[in-house]
Amino acid sequence: MNYGNLKLKVGFLVLTIVFIPLPVVGLILWWHSLLFKGMLFYLFLPFSIIISLLTYIVLMIFLAVIMYKTGAQIKEGVFNLNSKETYAWLKSIVLNNMIGMLTRIGIPNSALRKLYSWIFPTKLGRTLVMEGTVEHSLVDVGDNTIIGHEAEIWGHMIEGDKIIIKKVRIGNNCTIGAKSVIMPGAVIGDNTIVGAMSLVPKNKVLKPNSVYVGVPARRIKKNNL
Repeated sequence: MNYGNLKLKVGFLVLTIVFIPLPVVGLILWWHSLLFKGMLFYLFLPFSIIISLLTYIVLMIFLAVIMYKTGAQIKEGVFNLNSKETYAWLKSIVLNNMIGMLTRIGIPNSALRKLYSWIFPTKLGRTLVMEGTVEHSLVDVGDNTIIGHEAEIWGHMIEGDKIIIKKVRIGNNCTIGAKSVIMPGAVIGDNTIVGAMSLVPKNKVLKPNSVYVGVPARRIKKNNL
């Protein structure tokens, strides 16, 4: 199957998001050169650079949100890699990565959770710890859930020339152990622990109040906590 058209569309999307806000950065620096002369120019230059970079990031995210919201929305199902559904998913990945930049400038996680929930049809509860990789556009997470170091939670996977897109649902008071992997369509019940370095296969349903470990994950005991 020829993926050339899809690659061109994604490339054009990324270039649009990256380049359209650039003139604003130049405008801010031009205003700086008009406002400050002599030593004041160099004294306030770092502040103007920081303001221009922050403005650039916010405008990129804003543009990515508009491009995602005005097009086809992400859907669950099994699709061809060259389909419009795949393109909608790729747009969500680009937007996910853009929003992720906000974590590097000190935006609180509570604010980011609200932003993700507003953009995507997902729920991110009062998560106690989120140290892993989460595909926010396709993951529902309940309250007081711990996602351990380098854990990976994915709402998509590719099999041959098909892409599987299906939401992962994690309940309340769960623990996803370090370096564990959760695949699309998995459902994890309330008060369940997934041990470190475990693999939860696609569409696997984990019972509430349980402990699962291994590759693939299997139930070893009831969680009495």
